[in-house]
Amino acid sequence: GWNLGNFRNLGARYVKFERALDSLMPKSRRQNNAYYCQGWLTGSVGNKESVANAWKKWSGATTIRGMMEKFARNRYTKLNLSSFWSHGTVEFRHHSGTFDYEKAECWIRFTRAMVEQADKREKLQGWKTGLETNKVSLTKLLTPMVKNGYLPKRVARFYKARQTHFDTLRVS
Repeated sequence: GWNLGNFRNLGARYVKFERALDSLMPKSRRQNNAYYCQGWLTGSVGNKESVANAWKKWSGATTIRGMMEKFARNRYTKLNLSSFWSHGTVEFRHHSGTFDYEKAECWIRFTRAMVEQADKREKLQGWKTGLETNKVSLTKLLTPMVKNGYLPKRVARFYKARQTHFDTLRVS
């Protein structure tokens, strides 16, 4: 039952926070290091793109397919919208495979929270700037999820610790 507004909301969240989400991942899943999960701001668009420029491109789309085609010319993006036509779903490809239950559970809860926010079309304040540090950006992403009951506090703490872990390793 989703319409263009729901897809725009989900895509906007992913574009706004893509760099912060990269900071939660191992180097192999950051930026465009993995062929099967290219970024929306880099790679699938063809070059590095600012969040504001991405929105300008995107706001002209009048259909869900048109929005997808402006960003993801194939399914190998961190947020795969092309799966909507074949499976009726969206696919989050950003996270690497894992046998670690906590990592898998946290990722499932996190992506579900993003989908729930998009489903309710919650407004994303000031998302066009994208100038915050990854730590500030992650806090701006997680705080409303926890506050509005989409995400348990322990999952937010897990991701803040994960970001600190990778920052300590100085992985870029």
